[in-house]
Amino acid sequence: MPRIAPPVRALALVTLCGSVLAGCVPASLGTEAAETVAAPLGLPLVDGVTVQEGLVYAAPDGAELALDACLPATGASEARPAIIFVHGGSWYRGARDEPLYRETCEWLAGAGYPTFSISYRLSPAAQFPAATDDVRAALAWLREPEQVAAYGIDPDRIALFGSSAGGTLAAWVGTAGEGAWSAPDRVAAVVELSAPIDLSGVAEDARLTQRRLDYLGCETDDDCEAAALASPITAIDASDPPVFIVHSEDEFVPDEQGELFAAALREAGGEVEFVVVPGDRHAIMLLDADISARILDFLARTVGGEAILAAD
Repeated sequence: MPRIAPPVRALALVTLCGSVLAGCVPASLGTEAAETVAAPLGLPLVDGVTVQEGLVYAAPDGAELALDACLPATGASEARPAIIFVHGGSWYRGARDEPLYRETCEWLAGAGYPTFSISYRLSPAAQFPAATDDVRAALAWLREPEQVAAYGIDPDRIALFGSSAGGTLAAWVGTAGEGAWSAPDRVAAVVELSAPIDLSGVAEDARLTQRRLDYLGCETDDDCEAAALASPITAIDASDPPVFIVHSEDEFVPDEQGELFAAALREAGGEVEFVVVPGDRHAIMLLDADISARILDFLARTVGGEAILAAD
């Protein structure tokens, strides 16, 4: 729906997930026990997950953008849901193949979801809406018949999973537009970790201000029209997909951002799960055993599939 100026509203408790602002052949969901290995985040990783690196999905202005496909270890008997993962980095840095992001991609694939971790254009060289256009381009690429057939995915059951600044992009694309979630530019679910949702400067850590302005293409907040256009909170309506939000109490992106987002989604009649955990962990670092299990449960309820990795 059209973007409007961010509303002034009382804060209400809600939940979103985020990641650090700062960093084959498809298979079926199995129920058998799988051998797992330890990793930096401690997420359970399944042997046999494969990664296809550097697949070009778009070339805006002639510059190629690539993604990595993390694919389940077993084959699928029918089309299954897929996930597009969007890394964090305050919109100006970060890379899809950083170790924590790669671990997250492989964890989701091990849980049975073909997962596509994307690169996107970074600020200040690229300003809004370049990065959101890139997420949409990745979504369009994944829905092309060639990819649908190659990876055995259901194009009507695609979720976006974004960490920190990547969560902003995922939330923006998730709330943009109207109509069925199977429409070409829509998705069936959104997971966001520690995402800034209102980019007008409200509920913001001062360390993020300049990065936000660079992303928006504004020198100051005075007369910065892009702030409303780039804020996911300004386009929420009843057609939006289910959203899972996570923050910690004392982190880099204040949990008020999640509260604002969750409250607006609920007011519009949307489905939202909002989780706030103790401490100051940010974005991808929020993926402990409890949160990762809750995310898999959310994905199973919303886009379907059977989460085969329960966190202990």
